Amino acid sequence: METIFISIAACKEEFLAQTIKSAIANAKNPELLYFGISNMVIDQEDFLSDPIFDIPNINYIDIKHKEPLGTGFGRMTSSLMVDRQHKYFLQVDAHNIFEKNWDETVKEYYSKLLKVCKKPIITTCPLMWADGPQKQVWLFDDSSKEIDPYDFNT
Repeated sequence: METIFISIAACKEEFLAQTIKSAIANAKNPELLYFGISNMVIDQEDFLSDPIFDIPNINYIDIKHKEPLGTGFGRMTSSLMVDRQHKYFLQVDAHNIFEKNWDETVKEYYSKLLKVCKKPIITTCPLMWADGPQKQVWLFDDSSKEIDPYDFNT
């Protein structure tokens, strides 16, 4: 099966639920998505209270510490949750907004790259966005368009 394992390292990340909801809502085949999340809890502030974290395809570990242990540690621990049943592995930050049918687009690009190399790695820098005091989200390339981080029609 062409499942995608999504590895996420998070530390005091209030938009973690939004990232997962965006990935699911904008995937052409959301049933093929599996998540592994390394959640660093600092000062007892946790952002895993959203019901989205009860979905069976989402696994996470809470790491409680007095200070962040670093991005590398979070990426390593979240990636260790993958098993060999998944065909694709995607590593993202804990604050992303996904485009419609992103999953099929990535698979298409990967398929094309297999024609020129055996083990391709796709890397990119997603659109940056900023959040305001009332949790408004603006894409940096269009600051006139406010996006609701809990409405995924980007």
